[in-house]
Amino acid sequence: MDPTPNDDDKSRFVDESVGMILEESFETSITFPRLTETAHGFDNIMKSHSKEIISGYNVWQTEDRKYIYITQRVWNLSFIQQ
Repeated sequence: MDPTPNDDDKSRFVDESVGMILEESFETSITFPRLTETAHGFDNIMKSHSKEIISGYNVWQTEDRKYIYITQRVWNLSFIQQ
């Protein structure tokens, strides 16, 4: 979620030292387009991963196969300064 240098840092030393407090967090998704002609090795990558993994990224191509679209989850964090 936010920086913690060690698993045993329950007091949130990093947060305290930089003076930032997590205000809000939420998940969204973003879709990246890519020209198929510049996506070297795309077909090999698609063949080397399971359908479950690929479907999780909502990978698809336009009907003319000109563009590839990949959707990825993004964790958005908003901090306020103490």
